[in-house]
Amino acid sequence: MDWIESGLERLRTGGRLRRTRVFPAAGGKLELDGRETLNFSSNDYLDLARNPRVIAAAREALEQYGAGATASRLVCGTLPPHETLEHRIAAWKGREAALVFGSGYAANAGILPRLAGRGDVVLADRLAHASLLDAAVLSRARLIRFRHNDPQDLERRLKSLPGKTRRILVVTESVFSMDGDLAPLEELAGLAHAHGAMLLVDEAHASGVFGERGRGRLADQNGADAVTVDMGTLSKALASCGGFAACDAKLREWLVNGSRSFIYSTAPPPAAMGAALGALDVVEADPAPGPELLRRADLFRAALRAQGVAVKDSESQIVPVIVGEDRAAVGLSAALEKKAILVPAIRPPTVPEGTARLRFSLTLAHQEDDLRRAAAVLGETMRQDSNPDRERGRTVMPSDSARRILLLSGWGYPAAELDPLAKALRDTGHEVVLSGPEDLWGRGGGGKSEQPFVDGLESLIAEQGPFERHAGWSLGAMLLLERAVREDGPAGGLVLCGVTPRFCSGRGWPCGVASAEVRTMQRMLRSDPEPVLREFYRRSAAPRAAEGAEVRIEKVLSAGVEVLSAGLRFLQSFDILPLLAGVRGRVHLLHGSCDGIVPVAAARRLEAELPAARLEEMQGEGHALPLYCVDELSRRIAL
Repeated sequence: MDWIESGLERLRTGGRLRRTRVFPAAGGKLELDGRETLNFSSNDYLDLARNPRVIAAAREALEQYGAGATASRLVCGTLPPHETLEHRIAAWKGREAALVFGSGYAANAGILPRLAGRGDVVLADRLAHASLLDAAVLSRARLIRFRHNDPQDLERRLKSLPGKTRRILVVTESVFSMDGDLAPLEELAGLAHAHGAMLLVDEAHASGVFGERGRGRLADQNGADAVTVDMGTLSKALASCGGFAACDAKLREWLVNGSRSFIYSTAPPPAAMGAALGALDVVEADPAPGPELLRRADLFRAALRAQGVAVKDSESQIVPVIVGEDRAAVGLSAALEKKAILVPAIRPPTVPEGTARLRFSLTLAHQEDDLRRAAAVLGETMRQDSNPDRERGRTVMPSDSARRILLLSGWGYPAAELDPLAKALRDTGHEVVLSGPEDLWGRGGGGKSEQPFVDGLESLIAEQGPFERHAGWSLGAMLLLERAVREDGPAGGLVLCGVTPRFCSGRGWPCGVASAEVRTMQRMLRSDPEPVLREFYRRSAAPRAAEGAEVRIEKVLSAGVEVLSAGLRFLQSFDILPLLAGVRGRVHLLHGSCDGIVPVAAARRLEAELPAARLEEMQGEGHALPLYCVDELSRRIAL
């Protein structure tokens, strides 16, 4: 069993080893080490876990029906509180029926395989909960993940499905558990309806908080009738344990007769059902708790921003603060606990690689003064010398986490243009080697070599490598991608910005610059290069105004027109679409949504073709991302 110890050691060194921990109580405030501690780890959103009415309902069910249900639901485990709770949930959610499972995970594991199977397709949001993705795999349907909260990408993928597809199921959360942002439910429901697809919405973090009397976000949405299953849990706002499917009566019967996690599990304990019924009594009697919690969350986000702490697009009671590196997140969490603030460090695989975070889960146990204090303490802690750089507010990596990064610039831009980006990375503790086509040209023998840029890159890596992260923009990114394919080796740590596997349009590749336009650029470079470069800078800077064009032109031309001409020839010949499936390791793609040189559709195609790629579209940005998004790019490259 040596493989277990070696696996555990990898988790330890990577800052990802997890252990269970015993706490003295549950809820938003705890007594730890003799002092009151604010607990931002709990999902007891409405502070009902110790509510007297909820406890009394649980005690009543315990005393009347005993400690356990003693059997599965289809044998003799269905007791009056199970049936009563299902009727109450159905009425609360405005559906014909409901079915209760032992947990939220068990609910999703039982629902999805009854809606989709072999020959079917499940389209799931990329950030959907692990239970939804695991259930999709369990169903044996084809799983396709669409970009997070992107109806346009979902529509594109729906339209691309073959006509022989039997059933289609779209899956999303309504409030995302790790980012706290909200799904565009009306648009998703409209698309599902238009394409004859089923729609499952996981309302685990919305039920009890959003909607009239806590009915969830679906209660306020047009098109909610298109939702096949309103899934939820009893373990968060309702302070109990279990999961449920709210649906029509026919679907409930279908689930009862085939959901394996329902059929082959002992029924939930009567006390848990009683507690959920008591919590429903509280929620339905008082419409104020959910809106009040959301108001406090708005206050907390404002307090964090006032401290200079960046907050993601949270619109709920879940407020994440992205740290990035796993050990840095763990360290920050530990520092806060010493100051009586308990907030978990959430790390991969729970969240995407490089996005380790502190996840603040707010409850009604947290008063306004508590939230202001927590924001102030976090801001102060992040400003300490051992964490952020005071001038820039960036997280400084521990010395053992610093990386050696190769940074390559693109066509028409000297490497010096990326100096601010290289400095931003160095300011956060990383070692950066910056290069560009003009440098690689000289290293690769210039015109004496058939592939001067490729040879130059090999020479650079042989002399100054190895590197733990390879980041390239435009032509530089294409060179790194070409090397990853050609070497047939690990491409882990590849960050490609503004790149396409086929620069020129044609031959079945609709994205990029027309071949005739490239030929015209080649002719003009020999006779009058300045207009070519000026137009290139204008297009690459769009939608921003091109600045410093004259200085750039002078710098680029000082390296010789031959370098520019050779760069265009390389771009014209760059077509590796058939080979992309062989690229190993992770590839992080960054692309401006307004790129006028390499359309964002090229990056989407590249993401689809690579085995392990993740695309982030930089909204409102053009081609020259490294010039205009320095801080954001440095953070993403370092992650």
